[in-house]
Amino acid sequence: MAGLSFVGAAKNPFCAARFAPGALPWIGDDLDALAGRALVPGARHQIVGSHGSGKSTLLVELERRARRQGWSVLRVRGSRGLGPRSRADLLLVDEYEELSVWGRLRVRRWAGAVVVSAHRDVGLPTLCQRQASVALAEAIVARLAAGTDVVPPSAGELGALLGRHAGNVREVLFELYDQVERQCRSGPACR
Repeated sequence: MAGLSFVGAAKNPFCAARFAPGALPWIGDDLDALAGRALVPGARHQIVGSHGSGKSTLLVELERRARRQGWSVLRVRGSRGLGPRSRADLLLVDEYEELSVWGRLRVRRWAGAVVVSAHRDVGLPTLCQRQASVALAEAIVARLAAGTDVVPPSAGELGALLGRHAGNVREVLFELYDQVERQCRSGPACR
């Protein structure tokens, strides 16, 4: 695999802060349509997909839209942040599988709208099914590398990276970060 290449000094475009949930614009299904289905009082939905496929980013986008519409929002990750007195018009649960039995029961009985993300079907109506793909990885890498001297890997190289990381786009980006850092140490300064 040829890997990444770049000319001249460049900051590493693959640092985790640049692709944290919500840092990049949503890549996928029509966000207006998804928000229209999810942001309904009492609605229940799940976002299902593989690691690094954009589930958390979609939750962040839904939170932004809900807040602009005046909704109170509680976004939690797994069991962190979901207390017995928690209340909001919209509950967003990232990593639903990490909830305790009590936590899952609490989500099921939530008075407002609920959207959860999970790696497998958890029995709620599916808002969005996400799957890591070379096309998704290419789109993310292109956005991250835009305006830098980094030349992104080819589709074939990204496919090989996805295979090596069991389809986890986030792990592919971590490996690309490491590749850029190695090139920086052996070549021109990147800072």
